[in-house]
Amino acid sequence: MEENSGERKKCNKCAMMIPKEAKICPFCRKQQGWSLFTKFFLVVAILFLVTMIVNQIKNNTSTTGQPPNIDSSKQEQNMQKSTPPAPVVQKATPPNTDAIVHNMNVLRKAGLVTKVDMKKHEVHVEPRLWSMIDFEKKKMAASTYAHYFAWVAGDASVKIIDNMTGRVLATHDGVNYTAGN
Repeated sequence: MEENSGERKKCNKCAMMIPKEAKICPFCRKQQGWSLFTKFFLVVAILFLVTMIVNQIKNNTSTTGQPPNIDSSKQEQNMQKSTPPAPVVQKATPPNTDAIVHNMNVLRKAGLVTKVDMKKHEVHVEPRLWSMIDFEKKKMAASTYAHYFAWVAGDASVKIIDNMTGRVLATHDGVNYTAGN
């Protein structure tokens, strides 16, 4: 079979017509195909997704929902008392701080998060990248910072802000995620 040498494409950099199978443009000497930044961003995004999935699986399997086992002799003693026992207040389990810090670093390295304002509880994001991720990933990113603010400042509220316009893109109060306008 004879190769079709007439097939051509535009160079990604200089827009000159070059052979379709060329890996380097003969005019500008630039490599064709995905840029290093694109490859890096794709790898970081995949790692972020895998981390989120693994953390979600760990969180779902770590809670059993079983009530604590109470000794029967203690139950009898409690029934004999004239006043009812005080309710047991369980302290909130501390967040998995390693996972929170790791997820925050992934979001920053991917270029999604550009600034964190601790006083205002705001996370400024790159709007172009924010618009590219789906609802669940946005919710997970906001949740990560809500947990971080709860851990550091005691208040889980967070606003996701467009770093170009200052518009509120989403909010998270530690439980509920709300997409902006």
